[in-house]
Amino acid sequence: MLSTSQVGEALGISYHAARRLLNRPYPLPCAFASPSAKGGGREKLYAISVVLPRVKDAGFTDTFYIRSLFKKGNYPWAPTT
Repeated sequence: MLSTSQVGEALGISYHAARRLLNRPYPLPCAFASPSAKGGGREKLYAISVVLPRVKDAGFTDTFYIRSLFKKGNYPWAPTT
C-alpha cells in the first residue's frame, strides 16, 4: 500500500501535487491506516494496482518512476521485458 507522500517521493513531486494527482478527476479508492494513540487524521493508503494507471495517464511512463513506486510500497519488482 502506498501513501500520498510515498507517491510524491517516488515521482519527485510535492505532496500537494501527488494528492491532486490521486484525487482528480475523481478520488481513487483507498484504505485508511489506523490512527495513532494520540488521535488525529488517518493516512490514506492506495493499492499499486489503483495508482499505476493514474500515474501512467499523468505522463510518468518511464520505468524509473514505476520501479520507484514499487520500491516505496514494498512490492516485488519483476519487469516483464
